[in-house]
Amino acid sequence: MFSAITLNDASGSPVDFHQPTGKRRIHRAIGLSGIQSPRQVVRSRPTAHGQINDTRWTDGRLVVLEGRVHSTVSPADAFAEFRTLTTPMLQTLDEGAALLKWTEESGLALQASVKLYGEVEPPVEVGANLLAYQAQLLAEDPRAYSQTLNTATGGTISTAPGGWTWPRTMPITFSASAGGAVAVNNIGNRPTPPIFRVYGMCVNPQVLLVGSTSRIALTGTIAAGDYLEIDVAQRTIKVNGTSSVLNFLDAANTTWFDLPRGASTIQLLAGTFDTVARCDVLYRSAYT
Repeated sequence: MFSAITLNDASGSPVDFHQPTGKRRIHRAIGLSGIQSPRQVVRSRPTAHGQINDTRWTDGRLVVLEGRVHSTVSPADAFAEFRTLTTPMLQTLDEGAALLKWTEESGLALQASVKLYGEVEPPVEVGANLLAYQAQLLAEDPRAYSQTLNTATGGTISTAPGGWTWPRTMPITFSASAGGAVAVNNIGNRPTPPIFRVYGMCVNPQVLLVGSTSRIALTGTIAAGDYLEIDVAQRTIKVNGTSSVLNFLDAANTTWFDLPRGASTIQLLAGTFDTVARCDVLYRSAYT
């Protein structure tokens, strides 16, 4: 079912866990596909039979890898291979989460950011230079993401929208605006959190999901030559991707949103802007 499974070490280099023709093989994997545990919220109906099911979110992704290390050389060689596998797992405790990557037989290449979650049992089978193990890894985010990072370049704003005198009470109705739009396509089967890069010069920009009421509203000026990086998953806003400026966020008028499944359009609006103001979208398609 899987043609490759790797875990990055602290330097970012992948350590191979699954070599169909080599010493390391995963013979059973749980959690690389499927739906994780729903976060159950169930209430009794106050004046009637039955229940109200408010379950909405899913919890983190627990990955269980059961593998074997087989050496044709010696028991010492098998133990050396085993310790090579456990090194990047231990490093996640000291260095932070690492990328677990796997490729399905169909060719779909996915990844998740994981940390060691449980003990890695000592070998449960010993004989013929064979070591068997089980490893548990936990991804805080239940989604599996494409290993391909998509970058969609937005069009520049060419016509100022109306209704842009601040302070205003939302919702505000904007007149049509030419430009400022970018098309994206999440080909996965669940919504994915993007990164928006809003390039200046522009004042009081807003990033909209066209066809919905969702928007990220910002206050302040993005200078010419700079950009604001808005990371939806991390809920961060940084100038040029480095210095945090969360004070730019107009929290009362913001609804953080993911890119829905399939094709959608993002649009940038601003109070005033120059001829190069635009919004780029960086995203990975997301899967169960």
